[in-house]
Amino acid sequence: MINKIKYRIIILLTLAFFTACQNDDNNSAAANIDAMVAEPGDLLNQAFPLNKVRVEGQGLTGLKKITLDNKINITFNPNYNSDRAFIFTVPFDEKLGSRFGVQPITFVTATGSFTKNIEILQPVPTITKTTPAVATPGFPLEIEGTWFYNVSSITLGGKQ
Repeated sequence: MINKIKYRIIILLTLAFFTACQNDDNNSAAANIDAMVAEPGDLLNQAFPLNKVRVEGQGLTGLKKITLDNKINITFNPNYNSDRAFIFTVPFDEKLGSRFGVQPITFVTATGSFTKNIEILQPVPTITKTTPAVATPGFPLEIEGTWFYNVSSITLGGKQ
């Protein structure tokens, strides 16, 4: 009778051991990012605001959340998510705290979360309108356009 109990305990311990090993193997397949590629020109780990970024890696199934700079939640389409890649658009909203430069981006998937760095590049400023249409020395000139961040000076006709 004691031998039967001893063998049953050994069998139960053996089953518990193999079950524990299987769970450890499943948890070791954590998510990992190899590259973040953005257009134009296939920028690596860099992107301009409002451009699409393709994230490539492994264990990316079940993307749940993307957070930029620890404060800005990025929307994405889960239909474009696979185990090896997904796509998102880089947001830019000053009210939410968007900024240029290197910043952390955190991805939360079904297999865990991880943080990488991405550099948000500043687009070249564009001028859409000047009022008056022709500048006159000594008179104010109003310039309208986009991406006027970190502008330190303006040159007209070679003069500041």
